[in-house]
Amino acid sequence: MARFLVADEDTSLWGHVFPDRRERMTRFVFEMETSLLLAVQIETGPVSGWRDATPAELLDVAEDLATNRPFDDPAAWDLGIADSAPAWAERIVADAKAAYDAISDDAVRAENLVPGSAMEYDEWLRWSGLDDSFVGDLQRGIPGTRDKFEASLRLTEQVSAPAP
Repeated sequence: MARFLVADEDTSLWGHVFPDRRERMTRFVFEMETSLLLAVQIETGPVSGWRDATPAELLDVAEDLATNRPFDDPAAWDLGIADSAPAWAERIVADAKAAYDAISDDAVRAENLVPGSAMEYDEWLRWSGLDDSFVGDLQRGIPGTRDKFEASLRLTEQVSAPAP
């Protein structure tokens, strides 16, 4: 089960200085297993609330997190760890994961990494000639080795499923 590092109203918000040199409070969901920032929202004020970060803003916050590394000691930053995304981020996280899965599927097709039948991860690594070292980067749409393996499983099921 994925574990998420969360900054929001139930923990602490994350102050971030954006390129316009203004600090704004953000809330985010960071998947610990994959080290991916999946959701960021920026506070727009007490009346209008929150808005989703643009891709550039998400990358800016991701770089901030990579520099400050709150995932190494969440308690020191007063951040929470959860087994599921908070309600405010469920749609964003689901959309991000779906988009990433689609990118992974496309990459696996393009690289011809879909075996004729399902394989275990170690067997697939030997078959594909890939190694286990590349993690990938969701924010840049670059799937890692495990992402490609999971995509190959999804595509193998589609390829080997009997026609209706």
